Amino acid sequence: MPEVPHEQSWLARPKARVREDEWGNKETILEPSALARPSALKIVGEWLQEKAVEQRSKSKLGDMALDAVRQLVSVRLAEECSQGMYRQEDGTDRQGWRFKSLLGAMYLQMASLLSYTGKTRVCRAPGCFRIISLEKPEPYFDESLGKMVSLRKPRSDKRICGLDACQKRYERDNNSAQ
Repeated sequence: MPEVPHEQSWLARPKARVREDEWGNKETILEPSALARPSALKIVGEWLQEKAVEQRSKSKLGDMALDAVRQLVSVRLAEECSQGMYRQEDGTDRQGWRFKSLLGAMYLQMASLLSYTGKTRVCRAPGCFRIISLEKPEPYFDESLGKMVSLRKPRSDKRICGLDACQKRYERDNNSAQ
């Protein structure tokens, strides 16, 4: 099976970078690929070999490639990213992500794109990162009415969360752009 070793060598190919020192001497540095970590290559290589033997149909090649990407992103996400708590200006804490490098942030974006289902959105008002759910909310008991209340599903084209401040910031930002 020549295609599996070929894919592994493509993932592990080094990157050449030319550097010039203070005296004007040029030096070529070979850096190993960021994808060439033994853990990532081992998992991807083993997985590709298993899949190549099991399935040879062309209709499943796209699914096989997407599975390989998912596995690689998962491994790299575990190596490059971690979660942490951050103190905000108003004194509250917020959970967020930490990255060892810009590559880690890119893998987090890739994981987010791979897991996107279309059922949530992020508020588009400047400075707001609240999630807007597009699913129907759970019914609840309203004590003032004395009965169960079932809210409507949010509009599918909703762009901002329900805060008045976000509404004003969004309108101000869009009016200044025109």
